[in-house]
Amino acid sequence: MRAALAVLLVFWVGGTTHAGNGSAHRDGKNQFQLRIPPAWKSTQGAETTLIAFESVPSGRLLTVTRVDFPNRRAWRNDSDFYDEVEQGVEKASKAYKRLARKRLKLGRIPVLELTFRRASADYPVIATRFMFFRRYTLIASVAYTIDAYKAHRRSDAKMLASFKPYFK
Repeated sequence: MRAALAVLLVFWVGGTTHAGNGSAHRDGKNQFQLRIPPAWKSTQGAETTLIAFESVPSGRLLTVTRVDFPNRRAWRNDSDFYDEVEQGVEKASKAYKRLARKRLKLGRIPVLELTFRRASADYPVIATRFMFFRRYTLIASVAYTIDAYKAHRRSDAKMLASFKPYFK
C-alpha cells in the first residue's frame, strides 16, 4: 500500500491544458479543498488523479490523487506508519533525498508534509501533503524543475497549506 502511494505521487502523466479559475477548489465527495492561484491551468492527469494543474512557463505541476486504504495507524499516531510512507516514496524515487518532513493534524485528520529531491530530468523536486482520512488518503503534490523550486517554493507552500479537509 505504501508503495502504491509513492508510485501515484512520483509518476504523474500530463495532458492538454484548459483554463483554471484561480479560486478555491472544493470537492465534497472526496472531502478536500485547495486554493489554486489564477496562473495555474487545468490539465489532464493520470487515471487516479482527481485534479491536475500546471504552470507551464514556470515549470511546475500540481496534482491531487486518492488512494483507498484504511489508515488506522495514522489515526493511532503510530510514528512507524509515517516512516513507512516515506520509505515507500524513497523506494519509488531514484536517488531520493529528503529536504523537509513535518507531521501535523488538521482538525482530527493526520497529515504528513514531505519535500524531497529525486533523480529526474523533468521534475527533480516534489513537495507533498498527505491527508490520511480513515478509509483513504489524499495526496497533493507539486513537482518542480530546479529553477522553479528556487523561485516558487514559498508561494507554493501557501498553496499546499490550503489543501485541507472540506466537509459540506
